[in-house]
Amino acid sequence: MTLDCIGNCKRGKIIFEEYFNGYTSDSLHDIRSAGKSITLALIGIAIEEGYVTSESQTIIDDFKADYGMEHLSSEKEKIQIKHLLTMSAGWACDDWDEDSPGNTMHFPGLPDDFGFILHLPMVRSNGETFSYCSGGANLLGEIIRRKS
Repeated sequence: MTLDCIGNCKRGKIIFEEYFNGYTSDSLHDIRSAGKSITLALIGIAIEEGYVTSESQTIIDDFKADYGMEHLSSEKEKIQIKHLLTMSAGWACDDWDEDSPGNTMHFPGLPDDFGFILHLPMVRSNGETFSYCSGGANLLGEIIRRKS
């Protein structure tokens, strides 16, 4: 990979470069939750550009046709973009709890993590409690993809 020289450079040449903890210039880095910040910014842009109506837009209708979600609780029908943005959707998803059905440790090997998250049971009202849920952030990315 070739990058333009920015920062520790002189006449277009790198003059200082250092890596830590066994990493090298060719190492890939798992950025994990940094992607959530980018997704949140993109949701703001999608709202500004009109691809998404508002943070109050419900999300389930965007997925019903693809995921056979005919028999939904009224609370699941009420999940809004803002609940995903604030990690306050009421489903059983908590990455900080190893026993949570929606913990991302369950994602590897799943054929479809969107369907997995969408079919989680509801355990509380939306907007009631913060629960760190990477699956909700993943759904935001999918909403952006579908709407744009």
